[in-house]
Amino acid sequence: MAEIIFNKAALERLDSPEQPEDERQRNALFELAMIAKHEIANDQGMTLREALAKLRIARTRHR
Repeated sequence: MAEIIFNKAALERLDSPEQPEDERQRNALFELAMIAKHEIANDQGMTLREALAKLRIARTRHR
């Protein structure tokens, strides 16, 4: 699933010039997808609250 998200984002990047904020958001989402992929591969899970907390942290880091 993460590969699909990344490929779609890469295609969109080629189609139009991106704003810096858009690029930061895309990078944050990609980072979260890669973390999730790694955790799933290692049979590690998280609750919805934990996932939302990670999302908030990633958003504040990339501002």
